[in-house]
Amino acid sequence: MQLTKKIFAVFIPVTILALIVAFVLVSTHHKYWNHSSYEPPNILFLLADDLGYGDLQSYGHPLQEAGGVERLVDEGMRFTQWYAPAMICTPSRVSTLTGRYSVRSGFLGDGPPVFIPSSPGGIPRNDSTIAETLQKSGYKTGMVGKWHLGTNKFNNTDGFFLPRHYGFDYVGTNMPFTNMETCNPNVYTAEEMGPDCFAYNDATIAQQPVDLTTVTDKMLTEAKDFMTKNRNGKFFLFVSFIQTHVALFCGERHCGKSRRGLYGDNLNEMSDGISNLLDHLESLGLTKKTLVVFTSDNGPKMDNCPHGGDGGPFRGGKGATWEGGLRVPGVIRWPGVIDPGTVSTSVISTMDLYPTFVKLATGFKNQVLSEVDGEPIKEILCNFPEYKKDDKCTRSDPERNLFFYCTGDLFAVRHGDYKLHYKTKQSPMDRVVDDRHCFKPTTEELIRVYSCVEGVTTHEPPLLYNVVEDPRESMPLNISSYQKVVDIIDKLAKQHKMSIENVPEQFLPPNLDLIPCCNPPKCICTDAN
Repeated sequence: MQLTKKIFAVFIPVTILALIVAFVLVSTHHKYWNHSSYEPPNILFLLADDLGYGDLQSYGHPLQEAGGVERLVDEGMRFTQWYAPAMICTPSRVSTLTGRYSVRSGFLGDGPPVFIPSSPGGIPRNDSTIAETLQKSGYKTGMVGKWHLGTNKFNNTDGFFLPRHYGFDYVGTNMPFTNMETCNPNVYTAEEMGPDCFAYNDATIAQQPVDLTTVTDKMLTEAKDFMTKNRNGKFFLFVSFIQTHVALFCGERHCGKSRRGLYGDNLNEMSDGISNLLDHLESLGLTKKTLVVFTSDNGPKMDNCPHGGDGGPFRGGKGATWEGGLRVPGVIRWPGVIDPGTVSTSVISTMDLYPTFVKLATGFKNQVLSEVDGEPIKEILCNFPEYKKDDKCTRSDPERNLFFYCTGDLFAVRHGDYKLHYKTKQSPMDRVVDDRHCFKPTTEELIRVYSCVEGVTTHEPPLLYNVVEDPRESMPLNISSYQKVVDIIDKLAKQHKMSIENVPEQFLPPNLDLIPCCNPPKCICTDAN
C-alpha cells in the first residue's frame, strides 16, 4: 500500500508536468493550432528590384555581407525554386499584384516592353489586386517604393495609373517609373535627369529629379508609421525597394562599407532597411502576428559591370527566360507557423502570394480564386487544420506548370522537372561578353535590347532541359528520346494559350505629352518647394 502511494505521489505530478510541457510546446510552436485561436496575420511584403538568386550571402555569395534577409532566412523558410512571373520589371509586377499572367491584363503590344514615363498604359482598372481583395477582408493597406505599373493616361498630371487607384489606403513615397542609369548626378545634369527621374508622395510629384540617397530612409519612416497607426487592426504593407536597380547609389551610412563594392553597398542599404522594419515589428509586439515575405521582381542586371548582379548557378539574367532571369530568392517568416531555418524545394511563383494571402485573410473560407494563375503555398497553409481538412495537404502535388512570356509571346514552359524553350533571347550580358566592354545604354537602347524582337531565336525543335539535374541549362536533352515530355508540354501550352482572352493592349507607343513635370517648363523641384 505504501509503495502504491509513493508511485502515485510521483506519477501524478510528473504526468501533469508532461501535459503542461506538451501543451506549451504545441501552442507556442503552432500558435494557430485550432480554429478558435486563429487570427488572420498582418502581411509585410518586401520586394527587391533586379536582385539575383546568387546576390545574397544566404544564397551562396562568398563576399556579400549578412543582413536583414539573412535574419529572415534564419527565422523562417528559404525557397530554392521560387520563380518571378516574368523576366523584366513591369510584367512581373502586374502578375505579382493580380496573381495572373501579365498577358491576361493586356501587357503586350507594339510599345516598349516595360513602362517608361511617356507610356499611356497601366493596370486595367477592372483587374483585382492583392490590396483591393484584402481591403474587402478588413485590412488596412499601404504601399511605398517602386511602382512601375503606369503613371498617366490622358495628360501629364492625371495620375490615372498611380497606386492609389488599386486598393491602397495609404501611399507614401513612390516611384511610378524607376531609377534609371540617367538618374546618376555624377554623370547627368538635373535637366537631363528630370524626365526619367522623379518620385511622388502619393499622387503628387515630390522630387524631380529624385535624390536616390534619400528614398530608402523616407520609405522606411513611412512604412513604420503605417505599421504603428494600424497595429491594433490587420494590415497589408507592400514595401517595394528600389535596390538593386541601376543607377546604383548608397547613403552615407553604407557607402564604401561592402567588400563587394558599390553593388554590395546598395544591397546592404536595402538589407539594413529590412532589419529596421523587423525591429519595428518587434517593438510593436507584432512579430508573431505578422507574415513577412521577401523576394525579387526578376533576375539580376548582369551587364552593369563591374557592378552587376549575380544569378548564382543559373544561366542568364534580367531580360531572358533562362533560369537566371526568372529564378529568384524567396523567403517567408511567420514565427509559430513556419519553422525557423528551414528550406523548401517546392516550385513557387510570386503569383502564388495572391491566393495565399486571400486564404489567410478570410480564415480559409474564400474559395473563389479560379481567375488567378497562382496556387496557395502549402508550406504556409498546411500548418492549419482548417486548410488540411479537404485533404489538400496529404495528396501528392501534380507537376507544376509555369508559363514564361516575353510580352504576348510564349517563350518557355516549366513542367515538373523539365523546362522547354520555344524561343530564347540574347540578354544584355551576352553583348558584354561579345563586345568585351560594359554596356552603357541610353533609354532608347534599353527599350530595344529588352524588346521581344531583337536577339530572339526560335528553336525548331524546341530546347528541352531537366532543370533539376541541369539547373544551368547547359545540356539540352535529345528531343527524340523525350518526345512524350515535349508532347505533354505542347498540349499544356496550347490549352493555356486558349485560356487567354483578348483585352486592350497596354504596351502602347509612347506619348511625350504624358511625361510628368512638376513645374513646367523646367521640371525641377524638391521636397522644399
